[in-house]
Amino acid sequence: MTKLHLGCGKQYKKGWINVDFDRNLKTDVYHDLTIFPYPFKNGEASEILASHIIEHLTAKERMEFLKECHRLLGFEGKLIIETPIAYTWAAAHLNHTDGGGFTPWSFKIFQQAEWDFEFPKFKVLNMRIFMPFLWRKPKISFPWQFIYFNCFINNIFTKMHVELVKL
Repeated sequence: MTKLHLGCGKQYKKGWINVDFDRNLKTDVYHDLTIFPYPFKNGEASEILASHIIEHLTAKERMEFLKECHRLLGFEGKLIIETPIAYTWAAAHLNHTDGGGFTPWSFKIFQQAEWDFEFPKFKVLNMRIFMPFLWRKPKISFPWQFIYFNCFINNIFTKMHVELVKL
């Protein structure tokens, strides 16, 4: 199956289909990720990587993006999202209508079966957070629950890596 690297920018990945809208970059497919649907078949992808793009979408586009990734993934396909952690920890996960940032709760919502939202069906497989001075060392990360330290030491954690699996 296909591996898609959405919003690849300058990070071209060999063995993946690299997608970006910037025609000055080396990509395999030029496409604006705010235009739906994406030019791929239903269930075509086994894995999708979206590193530092979802935070650039509006609140409405983010939901469409997640629905589109769900459409593109085969059963149990993996969606990997890397994004900055919200600039205001509490405000971002309480108010999703402004297109604000993300916290772990932005993704844990997929696991809340009792909530009656029309979300694409994903399960959180893995979620890690990073300190800014350790970003370049990908093996050094922390469980998402360490986000609570941000309440005491503001912005000690600034990046999040989330792996979602299509159900």
